[in-house]
Parts: sequence; structure tokens; C-alpha cells
Amino acid sequence: MESPDPTPTTFTSADEILEKHETAARLKISIRTLDEWMRSGRVPYIKLGKTVRFRWAAVLAHLQENTHMNAKS
Repeated sequence: MESPDPTPTTFTSADEILEKHETAARLKISIRTLDEWMRSGRVPYIKLGKTVRFRWAAVLAHLQENTHMNAKS
């Protein structure tokens, strides 16, 4: 008796692994700005050789934790 095929993994938009141009587009910034944010540690990224990828959930969480809103009095 064969076991059923495993259910394919489905990713929500927050679980996605994105390329640099996709990440920049979602953040509505230029690739040059994204490069600066990477250098300054403003966004987390994964580097494998010459390839750079971004976990969208990690980017959102990092930005949320490290963004300060100015409150008007």
C-alpha cells in the first residue's frame, strides 16, 4: 500500500523568499536604496555566493521593530 503524496508546501505572501528587485518594489524604494539599507543593517537578507534573497516576513518584522514613528502632540 502506497502512502499518499505529501501535501505541497504553500507559502503565504509573508513567507515568501524574494529577489532584490521584488523586495525593492514591495517596499516602494529603488534598488540603490535597498543596497544602502542592506549595508546599514536596516533590512535583513540572505547571501549565498553572489545571490541575495530576502525573507519577506523577516524584512517586515525587522522594519516594524526598528521603525520609530513621530507622534504629534
